[in-house]
Amino acid sequence: MVMNSRMVVFVCAMLLVSPLFVVSGPAAGTAGARADTGRAVTMITNVSGLQNISTNLNGNYELANDIDASETVYWNGGAGFMPMGSWSPSFQGKFDGKGFRITGLFINRSGMNDVGIFSFNGGLIERVDLECNITGRQYTSGVCGFNNGGTLANCTVRGSVRATNSVVGGICGGTGTLSFIRDCVNYANVSTTTSQAGGIVGSNQAVIQSCTNLGNVTSVTGMAGGLVGTMNMGSISYNFAAANVSASTTTGNRVGGFIGYLTGGTIDSCVAASNTTGNIFVGGFVGATEWNSPITRSFCAGSATGNGDVGGFVGMTQGPITDCYSLTTLRCTSGCAGFAGSCEMGGSILRSYAAGEVISPIVWAAGFCGGGMGMGNILNCFFDTQTTGRTNSNGGTGKTTTEMMTGSTFTTATWDFTSTWGIIEGKTYPFLKWRYPSAAIVTGTAYSDGGVTPAVCGTVIRVIDGYGLSMAFGDAKANATGYFSR
Repeated sequence: MVMNSRMVVFVCAMLLVSPLFVVSGPAAGTAGARADTGRAVTMITNVSGLQNISTNLNGNYELANDIDASETVYWNGGAGFMPMGSWSPSFQGKFDGKGFRITGLFINRSGMNDVGIFSFNGGLIERVDLECNITGRQYTSGVCGFNNGGTLANCTVRGSVRATNSVVGGICGGTGTLSFIRDCVNYANVSTTTSQAGGIVGSNQAVIQSCTNLGNVTSVTGMAGGLVGTMNMGSISYNFAAANVSASTTTGNRVGGFIGYLTGGTIDSCVAASNTTGNIFVGGFVGATEWNSPITRSFCAGSATGNGDVGGFVGMTQGPITDCYSLTTLRCTSGCAGFAGSCEMGGSILRSYAAGEVISPIVWAAGFCGGGMGMGNILNCFFDTQTTGRTNSNGGTGKTTTEMMTGSTFTTATWDFTSTWGIIEGKTYPFLKWRYPSAAIVTGTAYSDGGVTPAVCGTVIRVIDGYGLSMAFGDAKANATGYFSR
């Protein structure tokens, strides 16, 4: 953030996201209908009107004002609001929250599947701003238990969403094919007593674009991710996750800062800045991947802690990973590496690097890759021997920090610095141009507030540009030099 022409404020933190602006509504009025481009639109003014959507799942609805739903804690003998729709009939209409906020929505249906405001959605749900306390059995979420061919857009969820069984997400529990989720934000804490938990979606087959999760994600047996728990088809692009993602350190497997378990579909241009904890197959970005599940042009920072197959980017991969990097700090008791805990037969890692510290009592913990059965293909990859603290690796080439900040290290290895990668010689590691299209060197004092108090956090290793992660190098108590997106 540029305070004036001469001063740049650096924030010594892992995350700062622009605040979400909530549209304030007019005073509550009488429920009714109005004409909207030839269609009758039912205006919702209170929580009873919201619940009555269940009487016509093909209608067109809009919120007329903010809604206080706190009375739902007393509804239905303490079970609260009744999720609307089912597999057949599902919601096929349009619901526009207009940015007004629904507060205090309560659902306590621990024996019910497909729980949220809507059970099943095949229509359009947009601009919902929800504060809730929701409990379901499986396929549980804030907005929609299962999105089956519908669209969720510009939705925000706060509060708590919990599944007593499995498959839980802040925005949507599970998705089917031909479903879309875009421009949604989750702040709610998401948890399950078993597996498949994600900040946005628990189990995904949809197209997810431009979504952000800032809520904590907790599971017991794993398959948990900052954005998505599991995915077997669909595509995810331009999304961001910054969460504490945790699973049991004895039973929690396949845990990732962005996605827990990827068995199909594609991921492109995504970022994770999460703190991830589990047992085995733990990664700063993804816990484990299988065949036909490519990840491209993505990166991660934060931390990853586990017992085995722990990687800065991926715990274990059998799929292709291309043009990615990890700045994640690792802590493991065995079997870990700066980028991939293991790269198994059929997997490949191309043009990627690792620069996060690897903290382990095991001497064979590696700078880039820990190994793998049959070993996949690792080509034109690098790791910083100084910052990782490791010189050994099963794949990837170790370089000093100076060499990692030198363009020729990578151009001789066929890295594309025209459209994919950028670098500022002697100042930065390679960075992805889609995320930092106009990176520039800046110099200024680092502050812990709005430009008054100098920061005392020591060396600045991350600089926040207001939307995501940047880099900086230098002494936070004096001057700091790095780059940011204008």
